[in-house]
Amino acid sequence: MSWRLGLDLGVASIGWVALRLDTEGEAIGVMDGGVRLFSDGRNPKNNEPFNVRRRTQRGIRNNKARQRMRQRSVEAWLVNVGLLQSFKHDVRSIDPYQARSDAAEGPVSAEVIARACMHIAKSRGFKSNRKTDSSEESASDFKTKLATLKDALQGKTLGQWQHERQQKELRLFNESKTAKTPAERYVRQGVKFRGDSAFYPTRVMLQDEFHVIRDVQAAHHDLSADDWNELERRIFFQRKLRKQERGKCSLFPNEDRALAALPSSEAFRVEQQLSNLRQEFSDRTSAFLTPQQRESVRQKLQQQKTLSFSAILKMK
Repeated sequence: MSWRLGLDLGVASIGWVALRLDTEGEAIGVMDGGVRLFSDGRNPKNNEPFNVRRRTQRGIRNNKARQRMRQRSVEAWLVNVGLLQSFKHDVRSIDPYQARSDAAEGPVSAEVIARACMHIAKSRGFKSNRKTDSSEESASDFKTKLATLKDALQGKTLGQWQHERQQKELRLFNESKTAKTPAERYVRQGVKFRGDSAFYPTRVMLQDEFHVIRDVQAAHHDLSADDWNELERRIFFQRKLRKQERGKCSLFPNEDRALAALPSSEAFRVEQQLSNLRQEFSDRTSAFLTPQQRESVRQKLQQQKTLSFSAILKMK
């Protein structure tokens, strides 16, 4: 007996039917059928896809893995140039902020330089590949925090400023231990930059700090210029994003798509939207824009970036 399976694939279901065939291969009856329902892969509470959380967690794991790999690379070079005796040479007992501050001020031991470089490598941040911020509000907040930190540095390196702030908070905390009530005691804010912090550092600040440490310590340690350059590369190296290739044109399959920012591409999108726009009247009828209306909207779009539907309705 010959039969054929038919499937209907949906977003959250699969419908199926088994057809009985004759000797000519034509359907002559239904043997069986049904449907299989399954989850659409979204959280029922907020309708958010489950892969959003998985992607976020995967990104965190990748960032931590890259940080550990960068730390190992920097540590290996510190051992190679003699700033660390071996991989088992533990310098974590040295205060990193004091090490960075001392290394930028005068001659220090190789251990202090190693501790400062390893701490900079750990907190050197990510060089964004975005040309613009996500919103004007976040960009304004970022610029405000950045300007506040620049004013607070007053010619100091970032490590020196963090060390001074750490010592100041520690002094205020110790002085407030004698307070009679808990409300009078000083609460330490810490020196790390968090989301609610009034300051925002940049990679440039850390690179400038590394250059200061290099200039101060170059005369006191037997490291060549190439050694310092390689150390800087291992600390601040970040791989570039893979270049995204353009797809093929739907009208000319052998040609690449035009760039979206080209004036011709923008003009095409304007004409496409003008061709699709329809106006609806009170009697529920609708009609495409007249040539005069299209020309008015076209001229308006050539003068400004966006144009809302309510603004179009007000045009004569």
